[in-house]
Parts: sequence; structure tokens; C-alpha cells
Amino acid sequence: MLSQRLDTLIRELGTNNSEVAACAGFDRTNISRFRNGSRLPKASSSSAHRLAEGLYRYAAEHELQNTLYTITGIEAGDSDDKIRAALISWLYEGEDTPGGCPQCKSSSSREHEEAEDDTFAARLSFVMKLADISNVSLSRRMNVDASLISRYRTGQSVPAADSDIAMELFVILYKRILKNGRVNELVSYMKINEGSFSEKAFSEWFYKPDNTRARRKTKGRIKDRSAYVGIDGLREAVIRFLKAVLESDDSELMLYSDQDMGWMTGDKVFFDSWRSLMEECISKKIRIRIIHNIDRKQDEIDMAIKSWLPLYMSGCIEPYISNIARGDRFFHTLFICPSLAAIEASGPAGSEDNAIYYYHAGEEFIEAAIADFNRLMENSKPVQLSELKELTGRLNL
Repeated sequence: MLSQRLDTLIRELGTNNSEVAACAGFDRTNISRFRNGSRLPKASSSSAHRLAEGLYRYAAEHELQNTLYTITGIEAGDSDDKIRAALISWLYEGEDTPGGCPQCKSSSSREHEEAEDDTFAARLSFVMKLADISNVSLSRRMNVDASLISRYRTGQSVPAADSDIAMELFVILYKRILKNGRVNELVSYMKINEGSFSEKAFSEWFYKPDNTRARRKTKGRIKDRSAYVGIDGLREAVIRFLKAVLESDDSELMLYSDQDMGWMTGDKVFFDSWRSLMEECISKKIRIRIIHNIDRKQDEIDMAIKSWLPLYMSGCIEPYISNIARGDRFFHTLFICPSLAAIEASGPAGSEDNAIYYYHAGEEFIEAAIADFNRLMENSKPVQLSELKELTGRLNL
């Protein structure tokens, strides 16, 4: 429902993903994913509220409130807060309730729905309901962030069946279901005889392969944020980041760093690995937007061009030049894959060797990182082909 109604509203307002994203503080790829259904934020999430705010702001700025009211049935004259709340209700109307009569559906339709529901996410949500435990309570027992449980329940991640975290999750839920006396309901959901129920049968059913592919899998205890120290730590984080990108279905990278290029070129083993992974990203047709700084030392500029120019020729890289001088007081590094992870660090210039580089997988941080990147883009200009050719000639490449 969300994807369909959002698509209708954007078309009727005569706008596009980029304009709505700008008003909402998202990257345009987020709006695209909302519209095609590959990512559906919950109605109570900050993403849903930002989306409603962006739609309402766009309508107000272009004097299209009446169009918005007509499409959604929202009453004009309410306060802004009530209108935004009503807009969320309209976008998500019927999202959590099954529509229609099951008996009226064809057998093929019912089989399709059962297959769609036969995922780890669906099984986990049902089992947690029987166990009478929330995301927060479960995460505290497991000593993980609650957002990890949320990603499991929404299908964004699936723990490897043989991992420690999978075993811990299973044991907690299994014991609570036994304690709550909810085995009969579980057996009915599993579609087995009560006499066939056992700890092993439950485990095999709980972690059986999904009929629908999860967006990405996690192995072991993965948290929303990991810290890497110093340049060697940054290199380790970057390798992890690029490998995760290649294993995912994401199709965009957003890159910015104004720190010394030595982190990339100073270690030949790392540089060769970095280039190989970047070439794989390009072979997958991943769109790469990178913002360069023109106020670097000449040897740094030459080094950057020599490192990146062979990759530019693929046509998958969109290079930009920042119009703002980076200054000598601070450094900032920001590498983003919009629906996967982000690496971020900032601090006083000269402290890069001892800085902490954070690898974030939390949705809210990634969105904040995207907003930062978009602000940098507002003060950047595309690098023209003629400029690349001039640099190529000057560097004898």
C-alpha cells in the first residue's frame, strides 16, 4: 500500500524522487526504494515522518496543498502536525491488516502468500509474539542493539544458522515459549503433529532457508557500529565495506574524504586490494559518486588522478569538485552505501593516524550521513570530460 500510494501521490503532484528527497532530507535512492517496495519503513519510524514532512513541504512550497488534500482526503484547515499525521495514516492505510476474504482468493494466490510469509522474518515475529518478548527486551538479553532484532524481523538481515548469535536467539525464545505454555500454538503454526515437536524440530524449522531472499546475511555478533583506530583501521574498514557492497544488491556508492591520500596509496598491498574491489564494483555497474577537493597539494592531486583515472574511463564514476576550501583545521571522511553501511570520521587535521573511524550499519545514521553528503554535493560541481583529458595529458597517462 505504501509504495502504491506514494507512487500515485508523487505522480499527481507532478514531482519526482529527487525533489521529494530534497524536501525530506533523503537521498533520492531512498524514495526510489520506497516507491518500488524494496524498502518499506514502518509507519512509526523517523523515515516515515520525514517522508510525510517532505511531501507536505513540497506541496506547500509549490502551492499544491489542495491537490494533496484531494488525493488523500485530508481535511484542509488542520494544523501542520495533524496534516502530517493524517498523511502518514493515508500512506500506510491497511498496511498491517490483510485485505479481502481468504476463502475468496484462488488457491494459487493463497499458496503465493504462504510462500511469501515463509521467511525467517515472519517466523521470528510469530515466535516472539508467543514468547511475549519485545525487540528491546530480547536485545538486552542477547547484549546486542535492538535495531539488529528489528532488521531480523523486517527481513533486512538473517543470522547464519550455525552462528553463536543464532543459537542464543533460539535458546531464549524456545525456553520462553515452554514457560508460557504456548507450544500448541507453535505446533499449529509449524504445521506438524504435537508428538513430532522437539527442540531439534523447532530449531530446524526456525532456521530453514527462506523462500524469499533476505537483503543480506550476517554471521556472528554484528552490531550497528564498529570502531577502527588509525590509518590501518581505516584500511580494514574500507575492505570490509567494499566486500559487503559486492555481496549486497546495492547499486550506489557515495565517497568523500579530504584527508591525506596516503591512507589509500601508502600501502601497496592495500592499494592493490582496494583497486581490485573497486573494479569489481564497476563491473557490477555500481554507480559511484565521489567528491574531490581541488585545494590539495599538487602531488596529492596528481596521485589522486593517477589512482582514479583508470576507473573513470568505465563511465560508472561521477566525479565532482568541491567549491569549498577544506581548510587546515579539520578532516572529514565519509563513505556511504545507502542501504547498507557508512564509514565516517572527523577530527583535527593531523590526527588521522590516531583517529577513530566508525563503520555504521544503523539506518538512522546512514540517512544522516547521506544528508551530509548531499550538503557537500550542493557546493560541488561535476568534473568535465575536457578537464579529465587535460589532466591526462599533463600527467602523461
